[in-house]
Amino acid sequence: MKITFIILLFGLCSIKAQNKLMYYPRLNGIYLSSKDSDYNDFIYAKKNLVAELSKISQKTFYSNYGVSTSPSGHGAFTGLDLVPLLQTYENFFVPGFTLKLFGDKEIHIPLTFTESFPEDENGKTEEMKSNLQLNKPDKIALFIPLHLLHATGESGEYNGEFYFDRIETVIKRENYASFTIDGKFSKEFHLKNWQINSLKISTLIFEVKDNQLMIKAIYSTPDQSKNESVIFTTPFIL
Repeated sequence: MKITFIILLFGLCSIKAQNKLMYYPRLNGIYLSSKDSDYNDFIYAKKNLVAELSKISQKTFYSNYGVSTSPSGHGAFTGLDLVPLLQTYENFFVPGFTLKLFGDKEIHIPLTFTESFPEDENGKTEEMKSNLQLNKPDKIALFIPLHLLHATGESGEYNGEFYFDRIETVIKRENYASFTIDGKFSKEFHLKNWQINSLKISTLIFEVKDNQLMIKAIYSTPDQSKNESVIFTTPFIL
């Protein structure tokens, strides 16, 4: 009986050790790694954009990876779990902005990702479109210092925390990129001289063109209509 107990205990310890030593590949092995000059060279030409996105892929791992590619090879559907090694990415696109991933080796972040490279009538790819859907809420958030938005918060509040649900991306061959992020702010503050309540904001749009980054907010009004307003601008070269 004692020998059986010892064997069982050794087995449990071995399983725990294997879990602790479990290998997760880096996200940069599959994300921003396939350079094909025939159709997506314009993405890698935007070096500052790629550098910002690579901040995540270099320090994030993944598991449960599955992919289905379109017959043309210019589109794909991907499912995976993010396994963040580093949870905080400071100065993300804008000095003072902080991206946070609420996960680790124990708690993963499941998501699905689709991307396509539509062609024009001449068979040339002019843009990339993608859609990232988080399967669990409150796992990725952008912390934005309220003073950068000229916002009025509650006493002691310094950051607006916007939690992501879905990200739609468009990157064009021309000097243009946009990230439309559906989600919500977790705390109340006011923008534009109290005209916009943060809790009414459902979408943030990060749009880069003409060497400028604009952040737009889509928010609901008292009559339940949707309005759009620019809440932040800063120089940014793709």
